[in-house]
Amino acid sequence: MIEGLRPAAGASVLEIGCGTGRNLVRRPGCIRRRFFGIDVSTEMLTRDLGHFAARLSSQIRVAHATEPGSTAALFGVAAFDQVMISYSLSMIRTGAGA
Repeated sequence: MIEGLRPAAGASVLEIGCGTGRNLVRRPGCIRRRFFGIDVSTEMLTRDLGHFAARLSSQIRVAHATEPGSTAALFGVAAFDQVMISYSLSMIRTGAGA
């Protein structure tokens, strides 16, 4: 799924549960696209971002958030062309006892 995501030029993409942001920097053809990520874990957001933040800061922004509805206030973006959720799906408990 992640490798197949090919946003058009000028597109904005949101990853929910982006963790360390590694999926965001792996985007093919990242030029002229904007990537945003939110995660509930500040520790995850700050763990690996330092090594790519300087070179991609104009294309990638991440923030601590508990719900996607806060993206307008966080990023000034009310809607995204594509939204993805990948690894964090395995972290969400479902069913009885959740």
